Amino acid sequence: MQFFSGVQQIGIGVEDASKAYDWYKNKFHFSLKFFDDVATASLMTDYTGNKAEKRRAILALKKAGGGGLEIWQFKDRKPVAQPIITPQSLGILGAICGDLPRTEISADVLWTGSLGVKDPFGNVFVAGSDIPGGKAGIRGAVIAVSDLKVSESFYCDLLGFKKFREEEHLWDGIPCQVNSYVLEGKPALFSGLLGSMELKLVAVEIDAKKHHFENRYWGDQGFIHLCFECPGMDKFADRANDSGYGLKVDSAESFGMSDAAGRFGYIEDPDGTLIELVETHKIPVSKKLGLSLDLNKYKSKPIPAWILKAIVNFA
Repeated sequence: MQFFSGVQQIGIGVEDASKAYDWYKNKFHFSLKFFDDVATASLMTDYTGNKAEKRRAILALKKAGGGGLEIWQFKDRKPVAQPIITPQSLGILGAICGDLPRTEISADVLWTGSLGVKDPFGNVFVAGSDIPGGKAGIRGAVIAVSDLKVSESFYCDLLGFKKFREEEHLWDGIPCQVNSYVLEGKPALFSGLLGSMELKLVAVEIDAKKHHFENRYWGDQGFIHLCFECPGMDKFADRANDSGYGLKVDSAESFGMSDAAGRFGYIEDPDGTLIELVETHKIPVSKKLGLSLDLNKYKSKPIPAWILKAIVNFA
């Protein structure tokens, strides 16, 4: 059963949200600031040292569609820097690389070998060719795992991905196994905007393995989660519980993010990598006019194309 209408965003912890947003806008063309919100992350204390941290979050999208970037900054804490990303660091469990179409990256962005491109904050984005049904924004991710068979059960049986390729690969001289999967979004709500997604699970043949969040908080610098739009959160939560991967965080009721509202939750993959789920309830159509769209009436139906166009043109 398919629960997701697509990848909504990848979360990135940064030291300066304004500086990061300007860079992603100019170099990766995420020009639509969907929300810019300051609040306290009171439900995430299990991942922030048992302290409710104040944060700023910016959701940056592309007008041409695809997943976005949630740019996340602590307000009262200096974020710990992430390890330098190298092919060897794909042996760090939970390490994530974003995936962007090659045509969406400015020509002057620094390339870093076969890994792809690197932003000034140390994050690596794989720059690939277009995929069927893909959009201009974030259309995939690379995630380091310890056991491909166990992780495949999670991402395929629970999240709905389908495997289409297995490869033994030398990534800048580092031997690894790479399995590729595709997720075709459920035809609901934002499926016309988000498009399909490709996922690569990587198991690197090195002995020493630690986790991306070891001695670090969620929200520290680097990729912090992969987020899916999940219309019908109750049904997915039941399925996740039955599969042994119950929600670690659940807002339960609708929460507000600037002019948007919805329900969010988190689950962990077998290695503890955080997967966010969002059921959107309200979105701004025109901030200048104070217009918003109540999504509860659409339930599982796709939002009409003309409304999606109005959202990206006037938000």
